[in-house]
Amino acid sequence: MIDPNVVASKGTAFSGGWRANGRVRLGALRCVLSPGLATVICALHIGSAVPAQGSAPEVEPPPRVADAVLHRPSPVPDRIVLSWVGDAATGRAVTWRTSTDVNRAFAEIAPAESGPGFLKQRRRVDAVTRPFKSALLTCHVHSTEFKDLKPATKYVYRVGDGRNFSEWFQFRTAAAAPEPFSFIYFGDAQTDLRSMWSRVVRQAWSDAPKAAFMLHAGDLVNRAESDAEWGEWFGAGGWLNGMIPVVATPGNHEYASAKEPDGRRVRRITGHWAPQFTFPANGPAGLEETVYYLDYQNLRIISLNSNERQEEQTAWLEQVLSKNDRTWTVITFHHPIFSTAKGRDNPTLREIWKPVFDRHRVDLVLTGHDHTYGRTGLIGAETNASTGTNWRSAAAGTVYVVSVSGPKMYSLDRTPRAEMLSVAENTQLYQIISIDGPLLRYEAHTATGDVHDAFVLCKDEALLAKLAREATSGPEAQRHQAAKTLSLVCSAKTLEHLGKLLASDDVKVRRVAATGLGRFAQASARDLALRLAADSDAEVRRGAAMAIARSATAQQADVVQRLLKDSDADVRAAAAAFFLNVQGPEVADLVLIALDDANVAVRRLALHGIDGIEGEALKRILLKAVADPDGEVAGMAIKRLSGDKLGDGFVEPLTRAVKHKSPGVRYASLLALVQIGDREKLMPILIEAVGDPDPEVQGAAVGTLERWSKKRYGFKADKWRQWYAEQKK
Repeated sequence: MIDPNVVASKGTAFSGGWRANGRVRLGALRCVLSPGLATVICALHIGSAVPAQGSAPEVEPPPRVADAVLHRPSPVPDRIVLSWVGDAATGRAVTWRTSTDVNRAFAEIAPAESGPGFLKQRRRVDAVTRPFKSALLTCHVHSTEFKDLKPATKYVYRVGDGRNFSEWFQFRTAAAAPEPFSFIYFGDAQTDLRSMWSRVVRQAWSDAPKAAFMLHAGDLVNRAESDAEWGEWFGAGGWLNGMIPVVATPGNHEYASAKEPDGRRVRRITGHWAPQFTFPANGPAGLEETVYYLDYQNLRIISLNSNERQEEQTAWLEQVLSKNDRTWTVITFHHPIFSTAKGRDNPTLREIWKPVFDRHRVDLVLTGHDHTYGRTGLIGAETNASTGTNWRSAAAGTVYVVSVSGPKMYSLDRTPRAEMLSVAENTQLYQIISIDGPLLRYEAHTATGDVHDAFVLCKDEALLAKLAREATSGPEAQRHQAAKTLSLVCSAKTLEHLGKLLASDDVKVRRVAATGLGRFAQASARDLALRLAADSDAEVRRGAAMAIARSATAQQADVVQRLLKDSDADVRAAAAAFFLNVQGPEVADLVLIALDDANVAVRRLALHGIDGIEGEALKRILLKAVADPDGEVAGMAIKRLSGDKLGDGFVEPLTRAVKHKSPGVRYASLLALVQIGDREKLMPILIEAVGDPDPEVQGAAVGTLERWSKKRYGFKADKWRQWYAEQKK
C-alpha cells in the first residue's frame, strides 16, 4: 500500500483552476494519493446551494453587527494570551485587554489541585497597564509575568480587576530535564478568521490537547491595523490562547504603511503587536519581540523577521546558534527559503540565511506566505538544492516547510521545486511536531484531521539500528511498528536498513520498506526499488514505482514502461509520476502509452512529460490528449497547442472539444480555434457557442463574432444565424 504521506518529487498533490478574469488559466491538476488505494482523485467544483422546492421565500436578513459593537472591550478581560519570555520551566507571561474603565489590573495564580482548594493558595501578581488606541476603539492592555514557578507543574490563574475576572485557566510548566512534548505549527491564518480558520485551531487542539505551545509563522491577520481582525484572531483561538502559550513571528500582513514627519511613507510593524503579545526582547535593537529566541526543554525556537533588516539579523543569529546547547533547533519566519506558490521566490533570503542554517545544522525551518503546502527533505550545505537530494547524513541538514492554515489559497507552481517532497494546495493544514529525546516526529494534518504528510528525524543511529533489528525479528506487531517508524526517518542510514528489509518474507514489512524508499529522491533508493518492480504484491510494487519515479532518468524508461502496463491502477499512477521528473523526446512513446490508460490519474501525469517534445511526436500526443474525456487532460493539451499553433490538423479535434462537458475545455478550445484563424470553418461553431450555457464561452464567441463581422448582435444566436445565412448566399 502506498503511504499517503509519501508524495512524488515535484508533487503528487496538484490543483489548478480553469479561468481567471475571463482568461484561460490551466493550473496543475489536484490529485491526491488516497490512504488506502493511492488513487488519484480530481477535486470537483461544487456550485452554490439552491433552495429546496417548497422552501420559505427569502427574507431580508437583519443588519450586520458593527465591528465597533462586536469588538467593544468591557471591564471583563478578553483577548487573553499566554506566552513566556525566560525559562519555560519556571515562568509564564500573560496579556489581556479591558475597557478603559480598568486602570489597575492583576492576575491570581496557584498550583492546580483536583478540587477548589487551590483558592486558598492563590497569590496576586500586579500587571502593567497601557492605553492602546486603534482605528476602531480605545482600550487598556495589561500584562504580567509569573515567576519562580516549579518545573513540570500545573498551575491555575485568572486575570481581572478585583471584581471583574476571567475564568480560571490552567497550564503546565516545562520540565527541568527533557521529557516528551509536542507543539502545533500554523501557517497563515490571515482571512475569514472567525468563520473558517477557527475550526483548524480547534481541530489541532483536539489532536494535540497537551501541546506545549502553538507557533504561528506570520500573517495572523490580513490587515495589520484592523482591530476587528485581531478580535477575530483571538476569538478563533478563544480560551486555548490562555492555556497554551503562543509563539508568533510577523508576516508581511503584520506590517502597515505609516507616514513619517517628513512626509515619507514607510512600512512598520503593526501597533497591535507589542501591546498584545509578550515575547522576549533578546533580539537586535529595534527588532525586539519580532526577532527573539526561546528554549523549551531540549528545543531552541528562534523567530526571525523576514520583512525587514534581514542582513542585520545574521550576526545575531550566528551568535544565538553558536551558543545553542539544545538538542533540537527550530527556526520560524514568514517568507520561505524554498517557495511553493506560482511565481514566487526569495533568493536574497536564501543567500544570506541558508548558509547560517547549514553551518549550525538547524533541524526545521517553519514558514508561511505562499498559501500552499510544501516540505523538503534534509537539505544541507553540501547538497545541490536543485537536484532534490533530501539528506546528507544522519546528523546534518535542514527540513524546510511552507504551510497555510487559513482559507486564502494560491496555486502551486505547475512544476514545484525539486526540493519539495510533499506538496498540496487548496488545503488548510496544521502541523503537530513531537519531540522525544533523539526523535522528532512531524505530521501535517488537513483541517478535517487527516494526515497529509509525515516524517521522522533521528539523532541516534543506535536507535535506528535497534528499529531495524526489531523490524526483522520479534513479534509481528513489533516488526510492523518498527518498520513503519524506520520508513519515516529521513537519514542516510535509513536507506541501508530499508535495503535489508526489502528481502523480508513478511509482506507487510516489504510494503513499508518499499513505501519508505519513496521518501528519498536518491539514485541509491531508485536502485533498491528496481529490485521490487516485479514483486508479487501490488502494494510493494506501488511503493517501488513511486521510489523509481522520484529519481528516475530516461535510462530507466524500460522499467517505467513495464510499470505503466501493470495490472494495478495505482502502480501505474505511481509510475506516471516519472513524467514530473523526466521530459523530452526520449519519453514520447511512454507518454502515448500513458494517455491510453483507463486511469485518469495516469493520463493527467503523462502530460507533464511533453516539455521538450516537438514536431510530429508532439502532434500525435496532443491529438490524442485533446480528445480525452477528462477536462484536465484535454485542457492541458489545448494550452500547449495554443502556444505552438500546430495548424489545421487540430481544427477537427478542437471542434469536437467545443462540445466537451467541461466549460473550461469548451472555452479553451474556442480560443485555440480562433488562433488557428480559419474563419470559414469557425463561424458556425462560434454561432453555436453563443447559446452555450457557460457565460464565458458565450462571451468569447460573441466577442470574436463581433470583431470579425463588425456586427453587434450580442447574445442573440438567431440574429447571428440569420446574418451568416445571408453571408453564405
